[in-house]
Amino acid sequence: MTTPTERATNAYDFVIFGATGFTAGFVLEEIAQHVRLPPDFTWALAGRNEQSLLKIAEKYSSNSSVPQPDIIIADVKTEKGLLEMARSAKLVLNCVGPYRYLGEPVVRACIEGRADYLDLCGEPEFIERMSLEYHEKAVEAGVTILHAAAFDSVPCDLGVLEMKRALLERGATPSSIEAFFRVNTESSFAIHYATYEAAVLGFGSGGTELGRIRKALAKVRPKPSAIGSFKAKFGALGVKKDPRTEGWIIRYFFADPSVVRLSQSLDIHVGGSSVLPPVHFAAYLVIQSTWALALLVFYFTIFQFLTGRAWGRNLLLKYPKVFTAGLASKEGPTSAQLAGASFTETFYAKGYSNTSSITGPPDVTLVGRITGPEPGYVATPKLFVKCALTMLRSRNGHRMINGVLTPAVLFRDVRLLDEMKAEGWLGWNVVDG
Repeated sequence: MTTPTERATNAYDFVIFGATGFTAGFVLEEIAQHVRLPPDFTWALAGRNEQSLLKIAEKYSSNSSVPQPDIIIADVKTEKGLLEMARSAKLVLNCVGPYRYLGEPVVRACIEGRADYLDLCGEPEFIERMSLEYHEKAVEAGVTILHAAAFDSVPCDLGVLEMKRALLERGATPSSIEAFFRVNTESSFAIHYATYEAAVLGFGSGGTELGRIRKALAKVRPKPSAIGSFKAKFGALGVKKDPRTEGWIIRYFFADPSVVRLSQSLDIHVGGSSVLPPVHFAAYLVIQSTWALALLVFYFTIFQFLTGRAWGRNLLLKYPKVFTAGLASKEGPTSAQLAGASFTETFYAKGYSNTSSITGPPDVTLVGRITGPEPGYVATPKLFVKCALTMLRSRNGHRMINGVLTPAVLFRDVRLLDEMKAEGWLGWNVVDG
């Protein structure tokens, strides 16, 4: 372990903050076993518990593919320690959530310490508040803050970006994009308690604070207008059948729609030659059976009711298995559950070949599809580390956009989906509709 005075500024390529956490373990494994690192790669593990960090670092002492990491003691409650950590890093990979409560001090320390930053956050309130309050500060400091650099929301955000490009390449102006997300499982699906906790607290924030943030954002970055018209129609229960997919669909209630909207306003705000036309966007969750739909509606109705009340949130957090039909637990998914799950995300993009007179529906339709492994703990670390290595490459080449950004804005000049497809673990293709 090195002391703060022994560490040079930006000494480490990566500092993994919260390295003892559940999801962080998958991130460390991805770094150590599954990626090609720069030849002079350096890294450190950061967190509160020195003994736990040393135990994890020891695992890599005999690993020839990666140097043994150093240890940094840092706590979100200690500003000095966070700042020392940030100053020692080129890039801080923040694995400490829920970000709504624990993320801001790390963002602030990275801006002050001139370290770039990315996280696993899927919490719209936090993401949009950081964009509102810290974007200009990050630009002034020459720092890049990247949120949602995991399954929330890299595939969806980059998928929308690439579908826009595909329409433009065919001579059409983009108008609307719809995303259909489906989890495929051989047996059952499961999530870790930390993921569940973030969802409880995120939904518990309600719409009031998020609405305030969005109104403030709209004043400094007006929402861009897309051409044509679009409206997703649902029945009284918020569910419907769609001929383009098997099963039922409901509105996607995680972070992807928020991130895509933020990307479109940021894209125009950041400017440059790569700005793409905005689109109407909607996202859906595909439920493949009526029984699964009934269970989801039942449990989600209870979940929504309880998250709006302090006593209800306490109850949800105390009995995660009871309120998720066993989906969430402190043990997390088994290796068999991870191996037996995958995801498919299908995009239907529409555009106009002639925008001089828009009187009818779009006349160009494309279909894009992303496929990958289990989203939460297999795809997420792969996406997270891929984003981190791409940021490191851009930083070393002095080609990084600064500010509080989303994946589609930061990587708009990088064909990241194509790169991951070439690596063999992600499927990606576009065909005429």
